[in-house]
Amino acid sequence: MKSLLVFLRVILFPFVFLSLSGALLGCCSSVDERAEAKKALTKMVIRKDVEAIKIFFKDLAGSKDGKESVETVLHYATRNGYMDLIRPLIDLGFDIEAKDEVGYTPAHHAASYYGRYNVLEALLRAGANPNACNKNNATPLHRASIAGKTKEIELLLVYHAKIEACDASQNTPLHYAAHNDSNAYSAIILLSNHGANPNARSNDLDTPLHGAVKFGGAKAVSACIEAKTDINAKNSKGETPLYCAAKNGNIKLVELLIAAGAKKPDPETNLLDLPVKTRGLLRRY
Repeated sequence: MKSLLVFLRVILFPFVFLSLSGALLGCCSSVDERAEAKKALTKMVIRKDVEAIKIFFKDLAGSKDGKESVETVLHYATRNGYMDLIRPLIDLGFDIEAKDEVGYTPAHHAASYYGRYNVLEALLRAGANPNACNKNNATPLHRASIAGKTKEIELLLVYHAKIEACDASQNTPLHYAAHNDSNAYSAIILLSNHGANPNARSNDLDTPLHGAVKFGGAKAVSACIEAKTDINAKNSKGETPLYCAAKNGNIKLVELLIAAGAKKPDPETNLLDLPVKTRGLLRRY
């Protein structure tokens, strides 16, 4: 067995590594190369050759800053959408809760990558923890929320993902959903309909609406308003969402918040720090 592994690694695998490593890592755009990468991996899985798989991926992953990658073949299979290999790899003993350098499990990746719903479902059915935390305490639900992945959000909630889970800055999945405007509306409304607190506070006392104003956009702001986030809530700096929008010079969001009933800034609020275009708008309000 040892001689076979030496042959595979020294004689055969170098040719595979050179041509397929970029594909398997998701760094290569060639469909053919990705297909060949999966074919090579599938053969090893069918043989149930765990040692060969480990050697294969150790060389593929390489090192970063002199340290070996802690990602596993299960992370790779998840990111590349190798649905038919997920369960076999788990059955071969690859850790379903293994974490990469930033603490992501395969479930974190499946929750946020495009077209990985079936992979996420396979992981959850196999026992993946829907509340696993990365180094920032973010869960797969946080990841699905910031990506606006409504199907994945629904699936994670079915498997009892904690809807009020907080990351290291006390941001909930609803905060994360508000940070991405492209698919924010559906994700925010979905989380809200499942009972997410629209007035949850981060360490800075920001609500999801504050986040939508700072990092999202009109769709996220509209969804937060519809979800009944306090439109006049103040964060730790005493700033309302309206003030934050004005500070960012975002006329569209200022007008949107005013139309939704946001209160005028307090008389003692210093408007001189605001951009001229939004300062004038607030003064006329």
